[in-house]
Amino acid sequence: MKRSRLLLSLAFAVLSTLVLLGVWLDRQRSAPAPAIRANCAELQRGCRIVLPDATVTLRTDRAPSALHPFRLEVTGLSSPATVRFGMAGMEMGPIAFPLSAENGRAALTATLPLCVQGRRDWLLWLDRPEGRIEVAFVAQG
Repeated sequence: MKRSRLLLSLAFAVLSTLVLLGVWLDRQRSAPAPAIRANCAELQRGCRIVLPDATVTLRTDRAPSALHPFRLEVTGLSSPATVRFGMAGMEMGPIAFPLSAENGRAALTATLPLCVQGRRDWLLWLDRPEGRIEVAFVAQG
């Protein structure tokens, strides 16, 4: 009787360990790579970001500001990507734009919404299959 309880307890411990190990391994595989962060004081002058697999350049035709459209040009892309805009700690809605690179270049026209709190500190996320680039910039008032 004691031997069967011991075997049952041992089997339960081994099974529990295997389940926990499987959950941990799954989380390690699905965890996104950390974003490469860059600051871009003036997007209209352009920002060059050197990565292990490419050099990506971001440039706008004018200083981004709320409610005024601007054109964003991205060079150095080797595959389709998505551009998203947002603010740290503040949900700004799903502002996302797909990019299709032709000869490593892509462009889009975007408009930032007005932040009711008066903040101008924006983040641009460039999501590529190779990983995310996060660019901090300040919009014009």
